[in-house]
Amino acid sequence: MANLNLYTGSALRIGSFLEMTQEYVRLINELTAAALRLDNEAPQYIAKVNQLEALVKRVRAFEETTLVAEADTARDSLWRAVYYIHNYLKGLPETHPLCVYVNRLTPVFNTYKNLHNSELMEQTAQTRGFLTEMAKPANAEAAQELGISVLIPYLQTANDSLTQANIERTTTAANRQAELGDETTDEVRKQLVNLLRGIVDRINAANIFFPSNTITAFIQRGNAIADHYRVIGKQTGASSQSSQTSPSSDTPGTDTPGTDTPGTDQGGVGTIETGDGGTTPGTNTGTDTGDTGGTGTIETGDTGGDGGDNGGGTTPDPNDPPVQDE
Repeated sequence: MANLNLYTGSALRIGSFLEMTQEYVRLINELTAAALRLDNEAPQYIAKVNQLEALVKRVRAFEETTLVAEADTARDSLWRAVYYIHNYLKGLPETHPLCVYVNRLTPVFNTYKNLHNSELMEQTAQTRGFLTEMAKPANAEAAQELGISVLIPYLQTANDSLTQANIERTTTAANRQAELGDETTDEVRKQLVNLLRGIVDRINAANIFFPSNTITAFIQRGNAIADHYRVIGKQTGASSQSSQTSPSSDTPGTDTPGTDTPGTDQGGVGTIETGDGGTTPGTNTGTDTGDTGGTGTIETGDTGGDGGDNGGGTTPDPNDPPVQDE
């Protein structure tokens, strides 16, 4: 006489564990709790499975999370554009009429030059501070003259959108917490394992004292479910171990903007350096060879600095991180 085997799914990730429990629920509903002698056990198990599903959705599915990510991407792009306009205009000759406006904004940009490295909500506060400085009449005039002012409202909108989306996300999380209670997915998962043990014991006992085709069908299909997810659990464990021990695993690095320091424009073929080395433009008397600054050390993630501008150069890549000024 076959018995229903117990597989608790301890090696399964939460999503796979949820799928396994839902397969048991579908099987119980199909064969009916009454025919399986699970009148007491089935309702408790089904209720806990539904609770786990709601908890998993709470963790994974915040619509506002997407809005926060989109606003953050827009904000970062606009900040880089604003920063680079000012930074590269510092290469103008000192006699150029725009230099007075560049110099006026330099203290503001020096204050916020590391803004892009800040944590998400800290960056929101710092961006708000930057926008407040740029709204001052003298700075607003300089931004207008340098062509920066057209980007400021878009930066403001992106920052405000991120703030609002984050508020809504927090509100949604609080509402879902109130609906679902204080239990965590781990706690509910443990309760489901205990309830499944009770179901297995009950089915095996019923198969001895009240054998039926329905109970036999449940045992056969229940064991098939356990076997299927046992294989998934082994694959998950092997994949996890491989990712931790294999030297050839392709793990992407943290994409952290490097620290860049603007270099001296030497004219002609410049000295190869790692990053830029200063802010004062040299006399351009040599052949303009473009950007000949050294390439930063290749690391996991984008952490290397940009090469210096030696003897002119090309337009900077807008995807590059802001350049720090010493």
